[in-house]
Amino acid sequence: MRSGPGNDERFARLAANAEAIAAAAEEDAQVLDVLAGQATAGAGFAAELAGQRRRLAGRERQAAGAYRAHRLPPRNPDDGEQAEFAAEQRASDVRWRDEEREQHRREAEERERRWVSQHTARDRRADARDRRADARDKRADERDEQADERDRTADDRDRTADQREIDSQRD
Repeated sequence: MRSGPGNDERFARLAANAEAIAAAAEEDAQVLDVLAGQATAGAGFAAELAGQRRRLAGRERQAAGAYRAHRLPPRNPDDGEQAEFAAEQRASDVRWRDEEREQHRREAEERERRWVSQHTARDRRADARDRRADARDKRADERDEQADERDRTADDRDRTADQREIDSQRD
């Protein structure tokens, strides 16, 4: 494929498709990084997939640069028809990756909702426990204050009785 009116449009479309694939692969890698951070069992697998997606993004960015320069990427140097088919295939792959990324995003959001729900419920239960403990402590403090008041009253009575006894002994 050489530069020209019809080919310029094809190269622009090929470059746009390659950029879309690169962007989708990078987004996939970011979603997989999130999954790797959340999942303990599949963290290694998710990290490996993220690396693969990043390598794909790099290759597609190289292809986009080649297309913008009106060259075919190194993998298809002489076959314009095959490159056009590959571009259509990549466009199909972009749609598939978009669907897959959307599914991963929904799954991640669902896991996050479950996590928030579990922790919110746990926090509510802990708050209720704390309120009950505070109420028990308050009742215990009130009982202690009443006992202290009774003790002070008893001490006052004892002092008064002692004073009467002292006064009666003086007389």
